[in-house]
Amino acid sequence: MHETSGLHIAFGILSADETINDVITNETESHVISNETLNVVWRIFVFGLIPLFSVFGVIGNVLSLAVLYHQRMRNPTNSCLAALALSDLSFLIQSLLFVGTNIQSIYNPVLGEERSLILYPWFGAYASLVASRISSSLILLLTVERYIAVCFPIRAKLICNTRCTIACLMSICLVTIVLFLPYAFKYDIVYIQGNATHTPMRLMPSELGKNKEFFEIYGVTLNVIYRFVPITLVLVLNMRIIIITRKTCSSRKLMGTLDAKVYSNEQTRITLMLVTVSLLFVLCTLPGAIQSVLSHYLEGYTMTGQHRYVFQCFSYIIYSLETFSSSVNFLIYMVMSKKFSKTYKEMFCCLKNQTHYRVPCNSKESIRSLPKSESKFLQSLKESQYWNWIVLDKHTSVLNMAHGNSLKSTMKLKCKSPT
Repeated sequence: MHETSGLHIAFGILSADETINDVITNETESHVISNETLNVVWRIFVFGLIPLFSVFGVIGNVLSLAVLYHQRMRNPTNSCLAALALSDLSFLIQSLLFVGTNIQSIYNPVLGEERSLILYPWFGAYASLVASRISSSLILLLTVERYIAVCFPIRAKLICNTRCTIACLMSICLVTIVLFLPYAFKYDIVYIQGNATHTPMRLMPSELGKNKEFFEIYGVTLNVIYRFVPITLVLVLNMRIIIITRKTCSSRKLMGTLDAKVYSNEQTRITLMLVTVSLLFVLCTLPGAIQSVLSHYLEGYTMTGQHRYVFQCFSYIIYSLETFSSSVNFLIYMVMSKKFSKTYKEMFCCLKNQTHYRVPCNSKESIRSLPKSESKFLQSLKESQYWNWIVLDKHTSVLNMAHGNSLKSTMKLKCKSPT
């Protein structure tokens, strides 16, 4: 149950432990998957799917960060989504780095192998793991936050506030970075003289890396904490969230107030979006967790064992699934969040001719969520004689704002009568 097994495959090298201690012979090869089939699978994933997912994901996560940073989008939940986009972006950049080293190894095998060996100790064995494990922790944090919001809506505002969210985000990042530090110092690069046909470098275990018993126990512990615990909790909590959300929606539909219906629809969309993100994470992470168990208990199912071709083939598939999971959140936000989609279109598609805002007139937060020009105008109206007319309905007013120089003259207010 090693933490770094899949990433050795990703960077196109074997671990130092395996190159030193394991001897591959033709007699021990498994014929379930041939070497030719493995090469085809390698080319499909390394030069096709993984770079495609990575490039799309890098663009999508950059756009997500820009939208989530917008003033209208700032809240504790979106802070978690922004942190998730940042960790996914880091993981995808390292995926592109791994693709680059594999491409270079085709045209210049010696230089490509050297680059892989140089990059692996810090990027393959450490940084990639840290980024992916931070993402899994953030998914769990989002699930817990949504569970509190759905099951304890009155306490949610006290528990899931901005200060608490930022403290949790910083704690997750710092703890994960520190816990995985031993993997950054597990390997040393040794230079070999008189080797003209291959790279003069070799990856060797450091003094810390030679302590196999420590890394065996430590790797299993981290695997349980950062893989199996998040997957289990995310599944259990999301099942509970779905059940309670269905009951809540049914009860709110019976309520006749407009506020109840609007609130129910908005909260339901947010919940469904976060549930989708969480379940996608489980589907894409579970195969890697299963493979880590099989490699620990199934004899020969390692990178250099009898079934190494099967192991390597599934490692490429698992790595591509994790890349896919990190790259599609932007699409989920665009499809399932009207607020996110509207903000994105305003920022990048120049759709500002007419925007409709639903504003609770007595809410300072709603006024702050408007663009500055509308916010100042609405604030000035609040201090004028017209404000009493605007707030005839103390619950909700619908403001249809036409942008441009004639904002004040073209602004239409639709308010319900107090009766």
